Amino acid sequence: SPASIAADNADAAEAASTAALGGLRAGLRRAAVLSLAAFSVLARVGHRSHPLPTSRYYGCNSAVFRAVLRAAAAAVGGGGAAAAAVALKVIYNVHGVATNDMAEAFAADYAITEDGDRQHPNVVSSLGHFVDTASVATLGQSWDVDPGYVRPRTLFIAMEYLATSLKQLISARLAARGGDAASQDGADAADAAAATPVWPPVLTVEEWLVILQRLLRAVCHLLAHGIVHRDIKPDNILLAAGQDGQMDPASTPTIVKLADFGEALDTVANEIDDFKMPFINRDISKGGAPAYLAPEVMTASPGNARRMAFIDYSKNDVFAAGLVAHYMLTSGAAAPFTASHPNYSEATYTQPPEGCPAPIAELVWAMVNPSYEHRITANEALARVDALIDLPSFEWTSE
Repeated sequence: SPASIAADNADAAEAASTAALGGLRAGLRRAAVLSLAAFSVLARVGHRSHPLPTSRYYGCNSAVFRAVLRAAAAAVGGGGAAAAAVALKVIYNVHGVATNDMAEAFAADYAITEDGDRQHPNVVSSLGHFVDTASVATLGQSWDVDPGYVRPRTLFIAMEYLATSLKQLISARLAARGGDAASQDGADAADAAAATPVWPPVLTVEEWLVILQRLLRAVCHLLAHGIVHRDIKPDNILLAAGQDGQMDPASTPTIVKLADFGEALDTVANEIDDFKMPFINRDISKGGAPAYLAPEVMTASPGNARRMAFIDYSKNDVFAAGLVAHYMLTSGAAAPFTASHPNYSEATYTQPPEGCPAPIAELVWAMVNPSYEHRITANEALARVDALIDLPSFEWTSE
């Protein structure tokens, strides 16, 4: 089927990407001490993030920069600067803490996929991390704040570079079509809920299936290694159509990777059983974008001295992946539920337009079912996507 051919193409692209990452890691290992001296910083990607007071990263802001290894050609076996491109995630030491303690605490979250066993073709790989000084002298013209703003002991995480998020791709294609997508995770969520779905989607059926398949592969792999991402959303799904990490909106994405582990929960390191995190007080973060957290997570109440309480994350990421699947179906123009979160129900669910093939519509509902008991697992969702890919081709039809 066309979808199985697209999946095979994605498999081949992932194999090439994995090989290229091996070259990058070899180049990074050549640096006796990993530091900014090993990189040439090219430009900041996106905006600087300023966490809310409720975030455990409050007091630090962050940004992502595109960079290359200085000895690019040699480091990647002659592949050149494009093949040696990396993303540098910078977590600024805003308060000027005089030790590396804060940086190393953040690294435990953001660099969670440096461990070889936890790496996966559909998870953005952390290539290494280090502590260095963030300033105009070290980051060059990409530095967009006061030149006198210098922050030593700032955490830098080197990651593979992919330029385009799923949200950016859909927005670019909508713009080319003359439409606009509303955000489901920001202040304009009400606008998204009131909007009508864009039909047909800007993604082809084959793209929809392959992107969801790769996302679910990542989720299943992480859960198998005791990790809950807790911040799956279109912004954190990165795409590329080649080994340079670039993505033309008109091209078909062949590389799909889940990124940004700043809100991830490592149940192994934290000795948490069955993905049930002890919920002691409201100062404990439940995760990232609230709109993408499962109802059982959002409604959890902290315990007290007499009653122990837990947050069950075992089906949180499949719920979020289902919301992403719905986002792709509607091109981000209509929220999956018209009720305020977490007061979700089948009655307030925004059904995909009638032109959506029934097996796809049924799969999405099974993933986003507000009832924990009736929601399928990530493994079950992946099995259903795999089966759909092997079937004769689907088409988006007019309503």
